[in-house]
Amino acid sequence: MNKISFKQKIISAFLIVGLIPLSILAFLTLSQATSVAKNITISKLQAITETKKNHVEDYFGSINSQIKTFTTNGMIVDAMKAFPPAVKTLGETSNIQVDLGKFKGRYHYQKDNTPGATSSNMSQWMDMDDTAKIMQHLYISNNSHKIGAKEELDNANDGSEYSKLHEKYHPAIRQYLQEFGYYDIFLVNPEDGRIVYSVFKEVDYGTSLTTGPYSNTNFARVAQKALASNNRDAFFIEDFEDYEPSYGAPASFIASPIYEGDKKIGVAVFQMPVDRINEIMSNLGDDKAKTLQA
Repeated sequence: MNKISFKQKIISAFLIVGLIPLSILAFLTLSQATSVAKNITISKLQAITETKKNHVEDYFGSINSQIKTFTTNGMIVDAMKAFPPAVKTLGETSNIQVDLGKFKGRYHYQKDNTPGATSSNMSQWMDMDDTAKIMQHLYISNNSHKIGAKEELDNANDGSEYSKLHEKYHPAIRQYLQEFGYYDIFLVNPEDGRIVYSVFKEVDYGTSLTTGPYSNTNFARVAQKALASNNRDAFFIEDFEDYEPSYGAPASFIASPIYEGDKKIGVAVFQMPVDRINEIMSNLGDDKAKTLQA
């Protein structure tokens, strides 16, 4: 699996920008400089580094604030308490039977659209318990919304307590995701590491991050850290790695525990918006250009 270190990207970017003032000074000394270059000051060039650093720090500060606001919200606390018992009784309370044919078809699509995936990968992905299969059938396979828009379904209309809760909480959590531009938001049960809720419903939905097919991913690692922590203010980040449930695209995750009083009742995980990270990094060149033209 290919690992792309976001930390290394940030450090490299800062180092590169930090070398610019020295390079410019050497150039000015040797070439007498042009009229444009004479206006470039060391303070302006150093400001690029400080600005970029501030952008990154501000962004991660915002993420920290957003996930803490999310995990301490009363509605999220209530949802985290309600989803796990409803998941446990889903097989008994749902009036829709799992169509294994449709279930397999979804995983064939996943394999065909994940670079490098094989039939053995598909077999591994499908190695999950009946509860996960029921959840994925209701909200993925039997979901009439097209792939990439599964989040539009509020209620699977199967009569289960789970779907009633999903209809109650899903619109607000979906709106939160859209407001801040995250790729996905998850709720994880601390008892078995199961993903009891997801906004976008990819094939990790319903699986266990401790024993399921994705228990060795960066998503599982960050969730397991939050599950193991006794610090209610803990905030964990895992670097980008190719993530199979997202069709092999690079994914990074942030996790924080959810508490009710002094009791940890779950974990919230945000899947990072890759486009926003790329925007911060690519703007490095734009900042340099603006400064050199000033």
